[in-house]
Amino acid sequence: MTSPFQTIEEFNGAIDGPTGGAIYTFANSPAINNIALIASVGLFIWFMVSTYATHHERPKWRSRSIA
Repeated sequence: MTSPFQTIEEFNGAIDGPTGGAIYTFANSPAINNIALIASVGLFIWFMVSTYATHHERPKWRSRSIA
């Protein structure tokens, strides 16, 4: 991917542009944005599931008659 700036002056002057200084590196490549979004959502779901899931076995209860 090529840089949207030709010189360092253009890069430093991006604060005066229409975005007010925000430089979006992948703005011209929505496929990368979509991949990053899917990966982020997948990691978030994995984190939530692994945080709240229990990984132990239930105890095996034996029936005992009380006499």
